[in-house]
Amino acid sequence: MVFGAELSDEEILQFATSKWAQLAFFGDEPAETRNLAKSPKCPAREASKALKHPAMGAKAQQALARQRETMKRESAHTRSQRRADEAEVRFEQRKLKHRGH
Repeated sequence: MVFGAELSDEEILQFATSKWAQLAFFGDEPAETRNLAKSPKCPAREASKALKHPAMGAKAQQALARQRETMKRESAHTRSQRRADEAEVRFEQRKLKHRGH
């Protein structure tokens, strides 16, 4: 776009309000995006996760692992139940002590 020799304020204002949006300041090419490097910790974390859960090949090993997990859950449940029962007994004894003669 070519203007005359000397621009007046009115011409600048008219141009800014009417044709400013049509201008391409940076050309038609899209800006280059940089590929950011991944942190070296990320692959290390993924590798350690993979090592924590090794793949078992034999069905017998998988069955044993499932059995261990179920036994672990059952024992945790019975342990919490036993502790709750013991606490209930303690509370009853405490109540009896404070009951009076």
